[in-house]
Amino acid sequence: MAVATLNGKLPKSSITTLKAEALINDGTTLVLFALALHMAEGESTSIGRASGMFFFSFLIGTLVGLAVGWAANGLRAHIGNPMNFSVFMFTVPFVAFLISESIEPFQDMKGSGVVAVVVAAFYLTYRGPDTIKPVNRFYGLPIWSFVSYIMNGALFVLVGVQLPSAVERMGETIERFDSSWGYGLAVVAVAWLVSVLARFVFLHVTIGIIRALDRSEKQRRLRTTFRGRVVSTFAGLRGGVSLAVALSVPAGAVARNFVIFVVGGVVILSMVVQGLLLPAVIRWAKIPSDASEEEEIHFAMNTISSEGYDALDDIAAQVGASQVKPNRSNSERSYSQCILDKSGFGFVGGAARGALNRLIQKKMWKQAAIKIISIVGRSALKDGVVGLVAALIAAAGWCALPWVY
Repeated sequence: MAVATLNGKLPKSSITTLKAEALINDGTTLVLFALALHMAEGESTSIGRASGMFFFSFLIGTLVGLAVGWAANGLRAHIGNPMNFSVFMFTVPFVAFLISESIEPFQDMKGSGVVAVVVAAFYLTYRGPDTIKPVNRFYGLPIWSFVSYIMNGALFVLVGVQLPSAVERMGETIERFDSSWGYGLAVVAVAWLVSVLARFVFLHVTIGIIRALDRSEKQRRLRTTFRGRVVSTFAGLRGGVSLAVALSVPAGAVARNFVIFVVGGVVILSMVVQGLLLPAVIRWAKIPSDASEEEEIHFAMNTISSEGYDALDDIAAQVGASQVKPNRSNSERSYSQCILDKSGFGFVGGAARGALNRLIQKKMWKQAAIKIISIVGRSALKDGVVGLVAALIAAAGWCALPWVY
């Protein structure tokens, strides 16, 4: 969930990679945590048995996730109601989790529900463009962002409730183990530094292995730089899953409050220190801006405008109006005028107006926003370039309707 806080700070491709990595890491972490709980409860576990538990948890979880994802993908293609779509998609992870957890071919060798959910999510995301109806994509998918935000907030509230009691009981832990507060804070700092360093080393080692095994041209295009790996290291924030794991330690476990204290401290350092330093690190790394999403919006608006213009004759025939199309250049000028009027800048004239018309006709919204700001002044716009771009795109959506201008 912590990765969600990076939206808008990193390119879209980097955010997608971090989310996928976070899901895989979460699944692996929770499986290892389950093994650790078995050992903490005093159960004797050999290397072979632990390896078997790890292997079967991933194998069964992967197979169940693929099966549930395939079935859910086929079913959602036939759901046309956004409300039914949302309810159905909410049930999928629970189904995958319960089925995987219920399969236990050998004693203690059961599937991992978390891995099943992760695999099903990967499959459904990959096949989404082919099976999610436009109405469900428009109304249904934003609900997930809202639910994720609520769950993330609720989890941090829960930790906020637990952390004070854990801090209060730290005194008992300190006395029991003849330790000190300085030792506890040092453990927090060292654990955080080790997590950052381990991520940095892991990124370099895995990338080196990939480069040694795959020297294809496609892989060369995907290679990252040293500075890019530093950004990925700082972007690896600790968040929801770390807190959930700490809170799930059994109440009777030794030093449970110390575990919650340390994990909570690491999460706070991660979110505050790494989160505050990340913008500076991104600037230092000189990561190029990602305009892919903006280009997709531009392409969509171009398509809407073109399709609307080409459909004028059919619409005219339906309403009994003249089927003579307006001159396209005149239509484009009217389209630009409509956008400027709708966004509140119809008063712009002269040479600046001509430049704005050309930028709008080319769907260069960011450049048009910068041009407008240079005319009216930045102080006149509280939301800056981003807000103005959004206003221009919204006006373009309205003005693209063939009956508007």
